[in-house]
Amino acid sequence: MGDYGIKISKSGEDVMTTEDKNLVYSSGFDTMKLFERKSGTSVGGANVTLSHPLNYKAAYMAYRKPSGQFYYQYCAVRGEMKATEVVFSNLNAGDEISCLIFYNPANVGITDYTKVKTGDYGVKASQSNEDVFTAAENKLSMSSQYSTLQIRNIYEQLGPASDGTITINHNYGYIPAFLAEIETTIGGRTGYVQMPRADEVGFGAALLECRSRLNDIKIVSYGGGGVPGLDASSDMTRIILFTEALE
Repeated sequence: MGDYGIKISKSGEDVMTTEDKNLVYSSGFDTMKLFERKSGTSVGGANVTLSHPLNYKAAYMAYRKPSGQFYYQYCAVRGEMKATEVVFSNLNAGDEISCLIFYNPANVGITDYTKVKTGDYGVKASQSNEDVFTAAENKLSMSSQYSTLQIRNIYEQLGPASDGTITINHNYGYIPAFLAEIETTIGGRTGYVQMPRADEVGFGAALLECRSRLNDIKIVSYGGGGVPGLDASSDMTRIILFTEALE
C-alpha cells in the first residue's frame, strides 16, 4: 500500500500501526460495489433468468426462498452467471430467487467497468497509486455513485447439535442478506464450512443450513439423523448480517 490514501481503524486500534484486518476501511483495497438486487419466481419448476446490462460475468450472491416458506437460504440453488444474465436451475414450482449483482467482475480478464453517473457531486477514494481524478471505476476503492455491501452485525454462537436448531434474534424488521459458516471437525480436520453444508456421507440427505427471516436467523440441522459429527459444545456458528435487504 502506498503512503497516501484513507484508512479508518476499528475502535481501540491505532490506525498507523494496526493490521489490515483491523481496518474498517482502507482505500488500498477494492470494495464490493452493488449494482442491483433482482428477483424472480419459478413457474412450474422452470429456470429463473435475471437479466443485467453489464456485458461481463459479474460477481453475485444468490438466495432462495422455498415455495410457501418465509425464509431465504444462501447458495441453495444452481446459478450460472453470463455476460447479460444469470440463470438459476434445479428449482421447485414457486421458489423465489433474490440475487445481489455487483459491478465487480467475476473474472480477472475484465479491466474496466463503468456506471452511468447520477450527478456531478459525491465522494471518491482511489486505490493506492491511482489518480482519483482520472482513475477508472474499477480502480476506485470507494465511490458514492455505488452502494457497497455493508456489514450490520456479526454473531457467534455455539451449536447446533445434530437434528437441532439455534435462533439468533436481530429484530431488523426486514430479511437481511447474510453469510454463514460453522467451525467444525470433518474427517479429523477442523475448519470453517459455509452453509448450507451437505453431509459427505449422505450426499445431501443431511443438511446444515442458515435461514434468514424477518426478525431472526435460524441455523437448522436436519435430515438423515442430523449432520453427523456436529458438537454443540464446541462447534461455533458465525453469521455475518448485511444492511442489504432480500426483498
